[in-house]
Amino acid sequence: MAFQAMIRGATGILPIELHGRDAHAPWPRMLELNVPTVGKQDRLEITAVEHDPRLSATLTITEIYKSVQGESTWAGLPCIFVRFTGCHLRCVWCDTEYAFHGGTKMSVEAIVDRCVELECPLVEITGGEPLLQKQCGALAQCLLERGMTVLCETSGALPIDRLPA
Repeated sequence: MAFQAMIRGATGILPIELHGRDAHAPWPRMLELNVPTVGKQDRLEITAVEHDPRLSATLTITEIYKSVQGESTWAGLPCIFVRFTGCHLRCVWCDTEYAFHGGTKMSVEAIVDRCVELECPLVEITGGEPLLQKQCGALAQCLLERGMTVLCETSGALPIDRLPA
């Protein structure tokens, strides 16, 4: 089991990764650190959180931006749009054909970080067709855990069981 930790001192933050010695011990029995920049005036603080494997999952994203929600009962509110790349349909009324191909591979963590930076509690995952990408549910769950409201715009052609209930 891997853990992520940060050592904080007046001279900065040093990220480290800790590995358990066995399945029953989440922390190693001994941890040796060589931090030559820590001085007497620094407060050495070690904080550890269990690494969430969902954060390293990747999705292909066309764009992430903040705008005003124009549809549904959320119309008129500020909203972050996370536009997924790819769609298996070719609807004649589609207004986002540019999202059919291309895109950028991004980790769930990078997408969540970008949404946090945009400072808006309402997020819509859209496309393309977001349900084509297996990790769309992991992204939605991570955003929900950050206190955000998550909307999903889908064609309705795929089951929604990838999304959190």
